[in-house]
Amino acid sequence: MAKAVNRMVAVTLDGVRQNIPIGEAIVMKLAEKGLGGNTVAAREFFKIKEKVAAEENAAEERTTIGSIRLLAPIITDCDDALEKLKIVESIRGHRRIHSWVVEAALARDGGLASTKMPVANRL
Repeated sequence: MAKAVNRMVAVTLDGVRQNIPIGEAIVMKLAEKGLGGNTVAAREFFKIKEKVAAEENAAEERTTIGSIRLLAPIITDCDDALEKLKIVESIRGHRRIHSWVVEAALARDGGLASTKMPVANRL
């Protein structure tokens, strides 16, 4: 599998022909489709991004001893930040979590997603 993911393919980036690993090319294509409105591609892209970030954080934790790393800026208004990230939307004075967020959370926690209770009771 590692050979297939790392195999080089020719792509054109910003008008320049380059050879990049096939795994990188596929992720770039997912991002492109997600930006074009394909929600399935966007979800898959963010799943991959989440896994890569987790692996990078785990690797950094193994090599970093005795230091503190601030991972996010201090946010004074979480509601505003969640709206800007398109995680929630305001509807008639209430906040609604977008369904893709719930789907991603359930997919990440396989045990929770496999239970037989209705979705409303899982949250």
